[in-house]
Amino acid sequence: MSIIVGMTSKVESRSTRFSNNNGSSSTTRWTPLASTPDSLLEQLTSMYWAGVHREICGILLTLHQWQSPKYASIYLEEEKNHELNGFDTFIDQVNESARSSADRAAALRQQLEQAQLDRTQQICYEDLLEWRAINSIAMAHTTEMKREVRRNLPDSAQVLSIVERRAKLLLQSAAFLDIDKIVEYRPPLLNFGFWKRPRVPQLKLRNFEDSGMPRLTPERCSMCKDVIRGIMFTCTDSSCLAEKSGSCGNVCEACFRENRHRKTTLKKTFKHCILPEVITATTARRICECLDVPRFDADGKPQSLFPVAKDDLHHCSYANGQKCGLLALEDAIIEGKRDGQLLGLERRGKDPKIDKQRSSTGYRERFKKTWKGPHAQSAKAVDTEEEDMPFWLKNILLRYPFGNVHMALMIGPLIIENGVAGGALITSRDPLHLQVPFTTYDVKQLEYSLSLGNNRKLYSQHRTNRQPRRIKTCMKQIVGGAFAGYFDRQLEYEIIRDLVTESQVCNINPRKELEHGENKIMSAATRIVTKIRQLLEGKVQFYLSSITHRLFDPQTKLQWKRRSNNCQNFCNALLDWPTFGSLFPPPQLEQVDQHAAPLYLLSFVTRPGSYCREKVRTKFDVPNGLTEEYLLKFRFGQHDDADIADTLDEYWYDWGAFGSHLYKHQHLFPWDCTKAYDPVSSLCNDCTISKHVWSFPFDSWNILLLHLQKGREFYAPSDDIYSNSTQLRMSDQAWMRNRLLLLVAQDALLSVAVAMSKSQNFRNSSNWLHSEFDERKDRLKLGGIHRAQPYSEQYSEGSRRYCEYYTADWAHIRHQEQVAAYEAQREAKRRARDVGRSVDSNSERNYIELDLFVIGWLGDWVLADDTTPATDDTQQGYCTDGWDGTVYHDGCVGDHVGGEGCDGGNSDGSGAGTGGYDGNGGWGEWGDGGPLAPTPTAAPNPGLHSHTGDFGTGDCGGGCGGV
Repeated sequence: MSIIVGMTSKVESRSTRFSNNNGSSSTTRWTPLASTPDSLLEQLTSMYWAGVHREICGILLTLHQWQSPKYASIYLEEEKNHELNGFDTFIDQVNESARSSADRAAALRQQLEQAQLDRTQQICYEDLLEWRAINSIAMAHTTEMKREVRRNLPDSAQVLSIVERRAKLLLQSAAFLDIDKIVEYRPPLLNFGFWKRPRVPQLKLRNFEDSGMPRLTPERCSMCKDVIRGIMFTCTDSSCLAEKSGSCGNVCEACFRENRHRKTTLKKTFKHCILPEVITATTARRICECLDVPRFDADGKPQSLFPVAKDDLHHCSYANGQKCGLLALEDAIIEGKRDGQLLGLERRGKDPKIDKQRSSTGYRERFKKTWKGPHAQSAKAVDTEEEDMPFWLKNILLRYPFGNVHMALMIGPLIIENGVAGGALITSRDPLHLQVPFTTYDVKQLEYSLSLGNNRKLYSQHRTNRQPRRIKTCMKQIVGGAFAGYFDRQLEYEIIRDLVTESQVCNINPRKELEHGENKIMSAATRIVTKIRQLLEGKVQFYLSSITHRLFDPQTKLQWKRRSNNCQNFCNALLDWPTFGSLFPPPQLEQVDQHAAPLYLLSFVTRPGSYCREKVRTKFDVPNGLTEEYLLKFRFGQHDDADIADTLDEYWYDWGAFGSHLYKHQHLFPWDCTKAYDPVSSLCNDCTISKHVWSFPFDSWNILLLHLQKGREFYAPSDDIYSNSTQLRMSDQAWMRNRLLLLVAQDALLSVAVAMSKSQNFRNSSNWLHSEFDERKDRLKLGGIHRAQPYSEQYSEGSRRYCEYYTADWAHIRHQEQVAAYEAQREAKRRARDVGRSVDSNSERNYIELDLFVIGWLGDWVLADDTTPATDDTQQGYCTDGWDGTVYHDGCVGDHVGGEGCDGGNSDGSGAGTGGYDGNGGWGEWGDGGPLAPTPTAAPNPGLHSHTGDFGTGDCGGGCGGV
């Protein structure tokens, strides 16, 4: 990852504030402190608990508001549904037996592929049986682990009251014991011509051609004139005239954050497809010249031709080779987006003042003039080699794949980073954005910061003019597990009850800064923090002592260096791999400090070599997750203004042209959780919040934290971009539902993680990751499901057609038909056998024999009618005593592990015998020839099965690989 976010001095040179560290200037001097580990530990401890106190104040105020009559009637469906599911894939990806089974299956598939290409190669029958037996045993072990985890899930009948449950959720949101890497925004390097592969721009209408076809051009910010490539903020005040331009339009995120425009008239807008805005009914009739398309409805009124209806007879091509203009609108989109990329990031029509403030002086030079840090240094830029790109992007890429981002390490309410002041800087994070922000905390405590130089000299300072951090994504490292029922459950419940009691006493109007009410909240928070210290102090001291030890370790480099100690290297150096690297806390830690045990709940810490692009060849591979894809884009020199959540939203609003999300939960977690290559998996249409977030657990934790760091102004008031809503912000009730759904999702993640930690079999089976020599294996913790969502992988550009890189092929049709086209492609990928292999392809018959032997550990099995979902056991392809209804896979008998036998069943009228398999025998010898049969033939007698297939005809013994 160091090559992904390796910082250069010029990367930081155009930031509007020092390392985005919540302060653009400072008037206080750095004060020397005792430069000893004990002194630093004391300072860190004081800052930590001051941060906890600030968070408790905000939690008290939010909980009080949620009990008021205005919000009392709000109750989410997800709060009632306590079903926890969707975590099977994560267990399969990290436990040793399942991974070994997957590796063996992938190797065997490769051998069969070679055998199909070269008929002279033979697969030994005994080898196949050995593979089958080993995989069956491994799958039995994995299935038992999943059952054990399910038994450990919390009992839904033993639930707290609604107020107590919400108090628990709010305490979980503070993540007092979590450790995260936060990735912050940095502007592009315009002065040096870097980042010539920018993101595709937002488009706007330039003019119409004589034929009526629109000419689209990149949208520019009305303030700074930059091309808008991420979200934007639209002014809703018709009388408002933006400064300098004389007209009011859209404002980029940078100008919005810098208050270049009056925020009270701005509304967030997603980057979106503008065809519904541009192509009016009149324009559509002008563009379409098809004689077979009716222009009037049954009542004689002109009917709209756009969006295009499925049954309309538009000409796909004329005699001269041209399409109907309405079917060629995607060409206008492609041309506009392509032109926007070729523009690069050079400015057009610069605003002199803004440009002077943003890029006239170097970042570090500007810091020297304002901050005067005690260890200030400068550095130089660095370049690297080109990367392979799709052919249509070759001339866009330049030789600078370092990402214009900055990384810091967050431990609870503390943030530690380098690349600043010649050493390490320690600050406090801003309070989370809950229902009502508590803004009357001790400002001096929030402004207090520490600086530790490379010479281990410690300084302190009160920093002023703090600005919110612009976070692009987060990377969860440690899930602490506080208030998840993982530690002292009795003490946790006592704190929850006290929080509810104190919140009911704190009668204060949050919009009035009454000193008496403030003091009541501060006093109540102090009483609660006292009990939280009883619960967490041993673990907090262990965390801070470990960080202090690493900071004072001579081998830990504090000063930023472009090649050897960038911000990513520094963050990695602070996390001790033997202590924090294991998925679950290693047992030896409990012996070192029993007061700190268990140290944490779950770890996503990985070694630097684990961040790599995973080439997915089969369904058994673990694909890159959403956060990995987002960060890996920077290796290709791609500048992205938007954070990860807004970038994922672009699939639905811009590329897919839907105008809104399609299914529930996507407004906060913008992906489709339908699993590919798994015909029995449930769809995202009606998924639970648990299944949705556990499809990408690492990414879900990351996006959760990102959302909690974002204020209400960064959310659109409506999910439908084409709605006529006049609201500029979410209503108070909608904001409560937004925050509450985040907290319910986090609770689903934590509850399952606690159940996993209680499974000793799972803990033992995942220990291999910590001792694995190959660092690339670490990233198995970071992956997710194979997505059935069409074209959702960031790195599928090389396999897409030219047009599909810029827009979906359904962009011009009606919304209902868009959804139908999307779901048809999703279903094809869900039912596909494997990566790149469709379920109905004739070539897939070559892989039937493999499916008879290799366990379907990703759930690659369906019941006889090919539609009924199987039980948990049959989804895993494993059965101890057999099951009713012979399992079929594309017309062939599927995988069985014989027990007492399986009763016969039908696939499409063909029987598999009345007696089924007795589960005691093995396969007979392969026949010498014979045609390929589409379905199994009836067994001549119970216990025997006549198999006709690619390898010929032969009798199968009295069982199907019985074990």
